[in-house]
Amino acid sequence: MKILVRTKILTKLILVLIIGCVMGFYGCKNKPKVTIEALKERGTLVVLTDPTFYPYEYYNRKGKIVGIDMEIAQLIANKLGVDLDIRPRSFEGIISSLSNNGGDIAMAGMSLTPEKQDTYPHSMPYADAHQKFLLLSNRKDIEEPQDLAGKKIGAPIATTSMTCIRKEITNGTLKDTNTEVMSYGNTYEVIQALKSKHVDAVLLDSDTSEVYAKKDKCLKVLPSPLGEEEKYVFFYPKNVSDEVIRFIDNIITGIKVNGRLEEFRAKHRLVNTDESSTAEGGWTGFFLKGLKNTTGLVCISMILGIVVGVLIAFIRVQHRFSGNLNLSNKAAGLFVQIFRGTPLMLQMYMFDSLFSRFLSLSWPAVILAFGLNSGVYISEILRSSVGEVDSSQYEAARILGFSNNQTLKLVILPQAFRNSVPTLLNEFSSLLKDTSIASAMGIVTLVQPAVDLSWATNKMWPFCFSGSLYFLIILLISHTLNWIKRWSAAKEIRKEQTKYVKRIKPECNDMQKPKELG
Repeated sequence: MKILVRTKILTKLILVLIIGCVMGFYGCKNKPKVTIEALKERGTLVVLTDPTFYPYEYYNRKGKIVGIDMEIAQLIANKLGVDLDIRPRSFEGIISSLSNNGGDIAMAGMSLTPEKQDTYPHSMPYADAHQKFLLLSNRKDIEEPQDLAGKKIGAPIATTSMTCIRKEITNGTLKDTNTEVMSYGNTYEVIQALKSKHVDAVLLDSDTSEVYAKKDKCLKVLPSPLGEEEKYVFFYPKNVSDEVIRFIDNIITGIKVNGRLEEFRAKHRLVNTDESSTAEGGWTGFFLKGLKNTTGLVCISMILGIVVGVLIAFIRVQHRFSGNLNLSNKAAGLFVQIFRGTPLMLQMYMFDSLFSRFLSLSWPAVILAFGLNSGVYISEILRSSVGEVDSSQYEAARILGFSNNQTLKLVILPQAFRNSVPTLLNEFSSLLKDTSIASAMGIVTLVQPAVDLSWATNKMWPFCFSGSLYFLIILLISHTLNWIKRWSAAKEIRKEQTKYVKRIKPECNDMQKPKELG
């Protein structure tokens, strides 16, 4: 009875916390002004960027984000006397994170479009950008941008390149009803699509196109730019103060006048493979960082998932056997249906949007999304395993005087958990592989070093190495769980054998002596 009351109280408390958090997230829309004094008091400058955009931002051989924009960001942080906190994001997610006060400044080679100009505060232009086509070097049939009319063209989603292509298709040099535009998540993906011949050409910033053509001899750049010249700026959240904007504009003006901006451009435009990712011993640190983040994310999410799964399974099984917890059972069922019926990435973005009002970190949102998503599947695994337990176990426990809650807690659920180990192993494997999508939130997993090093070396071994690490982790956990299952079964057998031996009593303690012969 006490357990039943505690479960009801815990369920009501969880519902109140969820409702309170949601109301709190949406109620706290007004943020204090981002001023210079506020930044100095906090001690950090949070920068949002997409680290797949050579030469403006990219990962170096130590897994650190560097580039032209990051040089300017470090200079701003030094002038303010604060630490630089770089938060990687997918390009399409930068503005949404900025609108939710997830950062102080967005630096990702972002063009000043009329839509953004009227919506978000921005800096003065610091770089001029042209859009140029990148294509395979063996394509002799394409010499000018107009030769791509009627062909497949790729570009990163939500970028100036995509906007430029659509504009030129509508009323420009690419005007053709058969011209097809393909959008991809980031620069890496669009380059892979080009090399795999899924598209005929890709449109990127001229500096970016030249860097990739320099890295890979299979690629070339069309000399003629497409569209008009663009201006790159930094964007700020809406609650930024004018003094911060003027402060950064003065820094931009200064580096333009004293030539430091050109030094930054020359340094990162001439970056070679060794400097970017593959210097001797450099790739190991990058992979170790990805391995640490992946294992940490999986372990924490799995622990949270087990806690959530056991709680939900207990509520639903309790309702099944006793008919109690009717409201809690309905709430748990709705919770399961919502998380099973929506994509994991959508849940991750949703939690990040909520948490970004208070935190600039992506880890809490990602862990919560992975943990809750895994929890609903674990609850269904446990619930189905309960059905595999012989009903005589429940009846025998009740006959022996166990209460309904004691029967579930001490008899049914332990057996169900033991029977569900193989299925839980599959859930763990799926969770481990699903962590790769956390890179969309800027968390370096085992996938990110493989992708970055593959483009830096133009080789396939980083993907093979990353896949081998995933395989070894799953193999290790699989053998560990199987050993635990065998050890637990052997322990139960030894326990039963000990009980059986203790029940056997000898009929006599002394051996009868043989009779002596007369």
